[in-house]
Amino acid sequence: MKKMLLVILGLSILSCLEKPTSKEFDYNEAVTDLQGEIQKMQDGDFKSHLLWKTHKILAQDTLYKHELGHNEYDNLKDSLIWNDYFNHPLRQLNLIDLRKVQIQDSIEAYKFNYYRSFSPEIVQITISKQINGLVLLKSQVYWNDRDCNPIVGSKKVDGSCFKVKLNVNREIDETNWQQFIALVNKENYWNLVGDLNNSDVIFDGSDWTVEGTKTLEDNSGDKYQTYKKVYRLSPEENSALYKLGRYLLNQSEYAWGEIY
Repeated sequence: MKKMLLVILGLSILSCLEKPTSKEFDYNEAVTDLQGEIQKMQDGDFKSHLLWKTHKILAQDTLYKHELGHNEYDNLKDSLIWNDYFNHPLRQLNLIDLRKVQIQDSIEAYKFNYYRSFSPEIVQITISKQINGLVLLKSQVYWNDRDCNPIVGSKKVDGSCFKVKLNVNREIDETNWQQFIALVNKENYWNLVGDLNNSDVIFDGSDWTVEGTKTLEDNSGDKYQTYKKVYRLSPEENSALYKLGRYLLNQSEYAWGEIY
C-alpha cells in the first residue's frame, strides 16, 4: 500500500513539473509566409489584391481595421487554396490568358467560365476573332473529383482530381460572331460592374464569369489593348451575364444538363 502511495505521489509531482510548450501561432509570421506563397502566383488582379491585403495587415493599417482580424489569415489561405483548385485544370490545357493579349495579336476575344456547385464539371468557352478574320469557338469541360474540393473533400489537389471531358476548337460563321458582338453591345458589357457578389466560395448556386479583351484607340490615335472581367453568382435569366453565357453554351455542342 505504501509503495502504491509513493508511485501516485511521484506521478503527481511529475504532472506538476513544467512541460515543454508547443510554439504558439505567430500571426504576423504566418501572414509573412503566406505573402511569400502569394508572390509565387501568376501575375494578375487576384494576386495583386491578396498582396494588398497582406501589406495592410502587416502594416497594421488602422484605416483597414476590417482586414486586421486574426481570421483574415484563414480567409487568405482559403483564397489561395480555392485559386489553385480552380486553376489546376485550366493550366493542364495551357489556355489563353486574355489579360496578356497584346495589340499585335489583333484578337478580340471573350471567355466564359461556368461552375455549378452541385455539378462535377468546370466549363470554359472562348470565342475569338483572329487577325485573318477567322472566328473560333473553343469549348472545354473538365470533370473534377469532389473529394478534392477544399471544403468537402480530403484529397490533395493534383492532376488526378481532374479529367478533360470536352476540348473542341472549331471555326464558326461570321454571322455567329456578329450576333454575339451585338449582344455584348446591347447588354452594355464593357460598362458593367466587375463584381456584385464578392464571394470567394460557392456553397449553393453557380459561378458565371465573362472576360473580354479588344483593341481600342485613344484621342490621339494611339491603339491600346483593354481587358475586363465580370463575375456574378447565380445571375437572373434576364441579366446581361446570363444572356452572354447562355449564348455561348448554346453555340457549343454538349449536353449541359440543368443551367442555373
